[in-house]
Amino acid sequence: MQVNQRTKQFQVALLMDDISEAKVISDTLRELGIYAHFYEDLDEYWVSANSDTPDLTIIDVKKMSSGTMLFKNHPKVKGNALCYAFYYKDDTKVLLSSTYGMNHYGYIRKEVNLTGQIQSILRRRNEELHLIEQNIQLASRVDRLQKRSQRIINDAQISYNFENQYQHMMNLADRVGNARSKDDFIKNLASIFSEWNACASYGIYHLTVNGQKLVSPKFIRPKYNQLPQLWLSKPCTKGIEEYAIEMAEEVAFDSIEKMVRVVKVSGAYDSPELIVMAKFDEDKLQDFQWSLFEDRLSSAYRKQLLAAQATSAQSNHEIDVWEAFSYLDDIHFHQARSSHKLFMVDFSTLLNAIKEKHGNRFYWKSFYADFNEELTSVLSGNFKLTQYGAQNLMVFLDKTTMDVDYQRLRAFVSSFEFWRYFEDSNIMMTENMFPEVKAVAPSSVNYIRQVYSDIMNAGSQAPRRHKSVWDERPLEV
Repeated sequence: MQVNQRTKQFQVALLMDDISEAKVISDTLRELGIYAHFYEDLDEYWVSANSDTPDLTIIDVKKMSSGTMLFKNHPKVKGNALCYAFYYKDDTKVLLSSTYGMNHYGYIRKEVNLTGQIQSILRRRNEELHLIEQNIQLASRVDRLQKRSQRIINDAQISYNFENQYQHMMNLADRVGNARSKDDFIKNLASIFSEWNACASYGIYHLTVNGQKLVSPKFIRPKYNQLPQLWLSKPCTKGIEEYAIEMAEEVAFDSIEKMVRVVKVSGAYDSPELIVMAKFDEDKLQDFQWSLFEDRLSSAYRKQLLAAQATSAQSNHEIDVWEAFSYLDDIHFHQARSSHKLFMVDFSTLLNAIKEKHGNRFYWKSFYADFNEELTSVLSGNFKLTQYGAQNLMVFLDKTTMDVDYQRLRAFVSSFEFWRYFEDSNIMMTENMFPEVKAVAPSSVNYIRQVYSDIMNAGSQAPRRHKSVWDERPLEV
């Protein structure tokens, strides 16, 4: 009979009472290419089988016990982890009764041809081992397929999450729309974050025109936190530098949350010109494309900047004094229909403070840039601004929004922090430097008279340490 090649790997143990009978069985196995290990005592076999389980054990029925030790009590016999067959002869067949009920592979009778009996048992065991090996291979294949399927499922989930978050990101970025101005863009940006379910709270910073400070817009929006102004140690003329972003993060830690995400919006420079400090539910934003989101917002912001440059001549609120006077005289002399009402912002008290503290440098350029920018953001309607020297600012308020804008103008000039623009700002905090807002009748001559009357009054009230331009009498008009 042809024995499967697996029989060459068989480990067969012989637990025999008679060594000569063991030799006969061993020789039969050797003809089949199997070498057996012989054990004479049950206790010796017991220890060996514990450490190394043979593929098959042939045990003499006379060796099923040794004192109180019983073969059937071996842990691997109880656990069905041991394969065995019983050897007997005619004068010991009475002992076969002790094998009944045991999960054995059959009997080998001495008086019958041993080769046939052993081959029959080996064939059964060989087929079993072959099936076990196939099961192991199939289990391994199933495991590999399951892992592969799991990877495919994971990849599909990642792909789905990416696509879902990508579409979500695109929808958010598209909602910023085509803003007409920087202020409109910031308002649209605030609306996006206020309505974003994953956003818990946020604040916005942008640079002033001179790059000297970070300011936070005044909004009443859900989740919005107006952040305190940040004066920078050095101007950021080409976007918000990294050190300024770190300062903003420190402020946001206190106002919003210790763990905030910074969304950067760039314009003309590599460094951002707007930053949004926001607290998110990060679990809802796995695979969200933050860098692409910033790129999309920056693209929309740059588009707005280009559009603003193209229409700057039409949308600029500033007009020069010559145009302003012509407009006033058209109303005064020709009763031209006016859509504005004129107000004067008188800086006399500020100028007196500057003269009083002439050793404390005042930063004129920074003051004018910030004052003009913030006032522009406060007013609405088709308003116009005209700078009449350092003394006065002409403000033409749109009549359709005048009631609201007048209150905004007064509130703005009474809350603006003029003292910050002195080199030593601490000693100026208690000084009264707030401008006066006055309504002026539409006439260039009337306005000039009003200005020089205020200058004379301011000059007479101010302490005179030395002669200045304010001491000269203005020309009669």
